[in-house]
Amino acid sequence: NSWGGKIMDNKKLINGLLVGLLFILGAIFVSSAPAVVTINAPAASGFFTTDVTINVSITGASGNVTNITVTVFDSANLVVFRNFTNNTNANAGNISEFQVVWPATNGTFSDAVYTINVSIVENITSTPANNQSNATRSVTIDNTNPEAALTIADENDNDLTSTKNPDFGKLLKIKCVPADATAGLVTTNHTMSVLFPGLSTYQNLTLLENSATLMRAELSSDEMSDLAVFSIRCFTWDKAGNSNTTE
Repeated sequence: NSWGGKIMDNKKLINGLLVGLLFILGAIFVSSAPAVVTINAPAASGFFTTDVTINVSITGASGNVTNITVTVFDSANLVVFRNFTNNTNANAGNISEFQVVWPATNGTFSDAVYTINVSIVENITSTPANNQSNATRSVTIDNTNPEAALTIADENDNDLTSTKNPDFGKLLKIKCVPADATAGLVTTNHTMSVLFPGLSTYQNLTLLENSATLMRAELSSDEMSDLAVFSIRCFTWDKAGNSNTTE
């Protein structure tokens, strides 16, 4: 009985040691969930004519965020801009705001779609020793004004764009062909207007058609019953905020 009691005690001791060892090993090899990287700005699929402010927040970090890398890729997946910040907030797990300015309008970035990637390294004591997280966002840089090709014709569709001499008291047909190669147009902002003789401000014309490929308006025979100079304008606007006026 004495030996039996000692054997049972030894088994309990061994079992206890095994449980403790498994607990320690589990603690060593448990991987913490990576932090969440959120790009707060710029807006997804946004259009820009200015430098782009990249604003980031990091949540759920189990350890210190030791560095943040902001990389911008062009459409060919080539790196065109990179900002590496080492030892960022080494004493803080979560970062409510981190900000980098991408100088998108310094003359070296052509009009195109770019991908922003923000990656972090999180230094933690569990395995693996460093967690990596990232987030991406695409934006469009557009520094080019849209087009506004203005033409005029008489009521019989004879082109008067070059001569600029419509007949007295005859209907005038006005067309403007808008175009934008990168951002695309905001047709709701398009206008066609006329400065009548004797007036100092342009009057908007009623658009008979307004699309991404054609704007159309007319001046009636009554409105053309003046022997004087009329000025006609076509105004176009793209999604990046660029505009163009042809007169």
